[in-house]
Amino acid sequence: MEDRHPWDQEPAHKRFWHGIVDLSHRLFPERQIMVRTDGRMSYVKISRKLQMSTTFSLAIFGGWIAFSSFSYFIHQDVLAAKDRAVSNANIAYNGLLSEVGQYQKKFSTVTTELVQNHNLMLQLVEQNATLQQSLKSVASKLDNTEQDKLAVVATRERLRNELSSLDNRMQKLASKNFSLEKNLSSLESNLTKVAGERTSAIDEGKNLKDRVNELENVLADLQESEKSVMQRMTNHTGERIAAIENVLKRTGVKLEKILAANGIESGMGGPFIAANPQEGQSDDVLKTSLANLDGQIKRWAGLRSIMNSLPLFSPLDYYYITSSYGKRRDPKNRKLAHHYGLDMGSSYKAPVFTAAGGKVTYAGWKTKYGNFVEIDHGNGVKSRYGHMAKIFVKRGQKIEQRVKIGLVGNTGRSTGAHLHYEILVNGKTVDPIKFIKAGRYVFKG
Repeated sequence: MEDRHPWDQEPAHKRFWHGIVDLSHRLFPERQIMVRTDGRMSYVKISRKLQMSTTFSLAIFGGWIAFSSFSYFIHQDVLAAKDRAVSNANIAYNGLLSEVGQYQKKFSTVTTELVQNHNLMLQLVEQNATLQQSLKSVASKLDNTEQDKLAVVATRERLRNELSSLDNRMQKLASKNFSLEKNLSSLESNLTKVAGERTSAIDEGKNLKDRVNELENVLADLQESEKSVMQRMTNHTGERIAAIENVLKRTGVKLEKILAANGIESGMGGPFIAANPQEGQSDDVLKTSLANLDGQIKRWAGLRSIMNSLPLFSPLDYYYITSSYGKRRDPKNRKLAHHYGLDMGSSYKAPVFTAAGGKVTYAGWKTKYGNFVEIDHGNGVKSRYGHMAKIFVKRGQKIEQRVKIGLVGNTGRSTGAHLHYEILVNGKTVDPIKFIKAGRYVFKG
């Protein structure tokens, strides 16, 4: 049999421990240091435990020095990275302050423009009231002119009847005078009486002729007055028509199609030019002038109705354009696309107003538009409002202009708080900014 060490019969953990003890005995045997002093020799004994504790202490000290050095260099790198981060943050903060200053300037400019627009809006309201009053005055004058015309016609007819009666009387007097001359010899006693009647008849005829001349002069003055009044009314109406047509043309809509759809004749207008009619033609000229004026007033009323139905007001009090009408890069996929409206940036939950009065045809959620409202203003004109945070109107509701219908939001297919604003004329989209600019022109007028 092989000789086995006694440790081989012990458990594994004890064998492991004895192995360590044996290794320590080999690495750290007891040592003696000889010290010679004054010829004497002395020994200093260094035990195994002292050697092990000293070696362990030196190992710990060396590890601590290595860890401290590593930590020092790592800490320096962290501090340098933090310094760079602080420097970048300062640069970003200064840039942000610059942008805030620019936005404050823009806000001041927008505020000034809104105050001006508000004043212009008040002027427009006053002008509308003045136009309505002028229309009533024109209608009243037309009624008075018609009554004066009827009175003149009646007076002329009466004068003609009087002239005819006078002529008959003159013929009778002439016949009577002729009979008296034939019977002069037998009627000499009545000559004085007949002469008196003849003189009286002649005087009466002269008086009637003077009265006729006077009435004819009055009639001529009335006709001149009618011409002057109608000329002023026609010129005034023509100026109003030209002003409204100028505003409507600024919107880019096809004016004549809208007029035709509303049964209003096109190509009418221009200043009134009085004719010089011959005798017996004044009535026809007056009728023609009245028909022309009546057509202009109808056109003016139709144009005012169309202008009142157009969304000339801005739906937001404070805004900036984030995306114009027409071709653009899609904000989601960056592909080239056609934008059928106007994106108006503003603060979140800013009030949204109707650009004109009308009837709500849609109010609710609509796929990519989010919270969406559509309003029919009549005359084939509609306006649309999308991405709102909240809606305050219902379908079928009739509303006036500048009524709050919702709040600016970020619903639907949107990248930030803004209002998507569309205008349709006869089913086709048009650029809303033209209507807003036309409204500003009206306010300045």
